[in-house]
Amino acid sequence: MSIKVRRFDYSSLEGAQRTPQGFLKAPAVLTRVGVFKYRQKDGTIRREARLPEEVFKAESLATLSMAPLTNEHPESAVTPDNVKELSIGTVGENIEHDDRLVKSSVIVMQKDSIAEVENGEKVELSCGTIVTGK
Repeated sequence: MSIKVRRFDYSSLEGAQRTPQGFLKAPAVLTRVGVFKYRQKDGTIRREARLPEEVFKAESLATLSMAPLTNEHPESAVTPDNVKELSIGTVGENIEHDDRLVKSSVIVMQKDSIAEVENGEKVELSCGTIVTGK
């Protein structure tokens, strides 16, 4: 039996610049190797190790390429049915990694979210099968 689990890893949005179209593009660390803290529904914290063989697995990295960006953590995955409502941008197509970090670029396309990044209200993103803002 296969169980689908969503995880959200935070990373900063530093070095963001406007594109010629007026969108906001930034280099981003999408995830990393390490021990992560996840809040359970009951409020307790659970720690989970994310090992290089899991984080850098080709099928895992492929889920990040061109993934939609969202504002906060939506209750459900982004699909063609709800993308207009949930998406504020996208992760870049090229996903790279070193010995501990997975990196790409992100593009924020939604006007209010661009303003939040530029005025410092939104300084992080989070990603999993769904990539989100802070």
